[in-house]
Amino acid sequence: MSVDVPVIFAICIVLALLAYGLRALDWIGSLTALIIGLIVGVFGGLPWLIVLVIFLFVSFAATKYKYNFKSSIGETDGKKGERRWNNVIANGTIPALIAVLSSFALPKQLAGVLFITAISAAMSDTLASEIGIISDRVYLITNMKKVERGTNGGVSVLGTNAAFFGALFIPIVGWILLSEFSFLPDSNSLILIPILIGFLGCQIDSVLGATLEGKILTKDTVNLVSISVSVLIAWVILWITYC
Repeated sequence: MSVDVPVIFAICIVLALLAYGLRALDWIGSLTALIIGLIVGVFGGLPWLIVLVIFLFVSFAATKYKYNFKSSIGETDGKKGERRWNNVIANGTIPALIAVLSSFALPKQLAGVLFITAISAAMSDTLASEIGIISDRVYLITNMKKVERGTNGGVSVLGTNAAFFGALFIPIVGWILLSEFSFLPDSNSLILIPILIGFLGCQIDSVLGATLEGKILTKDTVNLVSISVSVLIAWVILWITYC
């Protein structure tokens, strides 16, 4: 699939302006998203960019879900829930890197699986956080003791269900889009990798949150590390499968 760079650029400009206009991102976050979108679109292709955009706007919808309640307990970003550049970097760096590597070092089809896995892990964690915060029954993932809402590493049934939905939704949508342009392996059973590893990535995020966040890691670096580990696990599975 050939990439029309001016078209990709125009799409990214419009989407960045829309993200800023909707207060999904602040202006620096929108600029950062523009750059990441360009990298993904140019090196990966339009279907890859569409998957990234779907992640952005589902995240926005989840952020706005019961926003007034979240604001009342101090669990919101920015003035109106808009996310900042560091959140964009945390969730977008690995997908952008995979897109670049798909043009030089990784077979496009295997890179497609890794890309979907990265977005799946990010989506799973985002929904777990944004939906799970509504629950008043939160337990620390490391010892299952009840904790307050918003506690690092806290999990709930509601949040876990939302996490699994995110890890299921992105792979299904991504598989449909990327398969249409032969960006994925022929074996549809491999969709289990981004589904299961994406969900696992959310749990890794929670464990890191409970143990290292606020000590040697920030919230955003926890996100970045959990996505990175998820992709690494997926890559090892693919390497074993194909070698």
